[in-house]
Amino acid sequence: MVAAGGTLLALLSFLGSCTLISDLSGDQCATDADCSGRGAAFANTICSPQKICVPPGSLGCTTNQDCIDQNGGLPFICKNPGVGEDCTPLLKKDLCFNVVGDVSDDNVLILGFMFPGSGDLAFLSNDLTIPPMELALKEFAETGNGLPIGANGTRRPLAVVACDELVDPTGAADYLINTIGVPAILGPGTAGQTIQIGQDEAFQKNVLMFPPGHCATIEEEVQDGSLLWSVYPDGRVQADASVKLVSQYEQRVRTEQGLSPDPAVDQIRVAMTVRGDAETQGLANYLQTVLKFNGDKTALANSANDCSPTGPCFLRRDYPDPDFNPDPAIFDAVTADVLAFDPQIIIPVGLVETATPLLESIEANWTDPSFRPLYAFLDGGFNPDPLSVAIVSDLALPTPTGLASRLAGTVPYGDYGGDSWAAFNIRYNALFGKDAIPVQEFWYDAIYLAAYAAVGAGQVPTLDGKALANGLLKVGNQQNPGAGTPINAGPTDINKAFAALSVGGEIDYQGVVSPYDFDQSVGCAKSNYTIWCFSVDSTNMPVLDASGAYGFYDYQQDTLTGDFACPTPP
Repeated sequence: MVAAGGTLLALLSFLGSCTLISDLSGDQCATDADCSGRGAAFANTICSPQKICVPPGSLGCTTNQDCIDQNGGLPFICKNPGVGEDCTPLLKKDLCFNVVGDVSDDNVLILGFMFPGSGDLAFLSNDLTIPPMELALKEFAETGNGLPIGANGTRRPLAVVACDELVDPTGAADYLINTIGVPAILGPGTAGQTIQIGQDEAFQKNVLMFPPGHCATIEEEVQDGSLLWSVYPDGRVQADASVKLVSQYEQRVRTEQGLSPDPAVDQIRVAMTVRGDAETQGLANYLQTVLKFNGDKTALANSANDCSPTGPCFLRRDYPDPDFNPDPAIFDAVTADVLAFDPQIIIPVGLVETATPLLESIEANWTDPSFRPLYAFLDGGFNPDPLSVAIVSDLALPTPTGLASRLAGTVPYGDYGGDSWAAFNIRYNALFGKDAIPVQEFWYDAIYLAAYAAVGAGQVPTLDGKALANGLLKVGNQQNPGAGTPINAGPTDINKAFAALSVGGEIDYQGVVSPYDFDQSVGCAKSNYTIWCFSVDSTNMPVLDASGAYGFYDYQQDTLTGDFACPTPP
């Protein structure tokens, strides 16, 4: 009888059946004052969204601020006002642990964030990733007064709900997607979680996933790459840069070891060690397809038993993901195989374990007296502290082996000496009382990219992941690099970007240390890479250089240029 549903039927006892039924033939009210003006029977009623006078409690939650007030100031929202639903908590035990930004406005746009948030790895969220996002959200609130994406350009605040990907990643993703209803998730931090959550739920619900990993190397594992984008540079680009580094290493090996420049006369050996997680495997698989040495021979051709008089010239050895198999013994067989292979060049593809224990074990057990291997790390192995410890240990030997001069690797190019980084660091320090560290800019930029993508999506019926993905192409498009209004990272250009995007234009977003030009086919930003290296100063201490003096890889030209020697420290 009552189209508005069972909630209204329950009001019969309060208003009296005759009065209610007779008044349901048309709208009872437009405002709360209309209700109070209908007489004593309607005292203490309010006007519902269905334009019927009802008691306040029957509507359930009505505004975000009411939900917050009713719950002692904790972050709650009212997802569906006036339909009898309870307030929705944004914090959830063992799932979601932090809310960044003001959620009191009913029009707030909430994004999800998934990263390690508990145990020994909680610092990755609390100290490394959430603070730069908090700074970015503060700047949009204060300078932009929100995002001009509401009806008639009204402003919508922006907030982030942070959830733990360690305890129950599936539950955390489900809470973000289905309970809170986010259109995008910044994260997770691991490729395996990205693939599982994307395939199991996010992509089916049109939720954009924006992880920090190498999205192009995950692309082949997912079913809907259009909703998988990344704030981190395309992993294939660093693989291409690594190929150039190995080529330069080959020339060095032939010179230092007195080998013939003719690969038909002398062949070099290259070994690659690979971590067992999905992202690293994808990256290594791509690298293996483009890697060439010994006269432009592919890794597959170099794997043949007749590559050299002693057998194959290429060896790949994988090991289980240490995050799920922490037993140190998983590295023993890999180390033994590498030592037996006696490679001139080793390509470690993994994370911190590439330094400890892999490099340390290989160096400690190396037996060939004629040479020591050169190491070409990918950026996951860019771990200055353990590598510095290994160099110090080497320098303390009675006869040091020159380990510092044998280490180099790729890292995304960033202008950490430029004005943009300096300005970002000043703002970061003003808010948190300490300097920012490299890599934090990726999470700061992620908020700016998501915010501008929301504006670039235009006036769509539903701002979901598909709309945000379309909006990202108006923020930085590799197919049209440099097009659009130049926009620098930071609050100064926020309203300039809004003005361009709100009329359907494009912007060219320049991040804190590098631009973002997205490749639509894989959702990754392209980036140049530098080659980092170590030298030793006058006090016999290792000095890291990532300026690009050793080598600079231009992805557009596919060239590696540089001195191919680490700068001498002052």
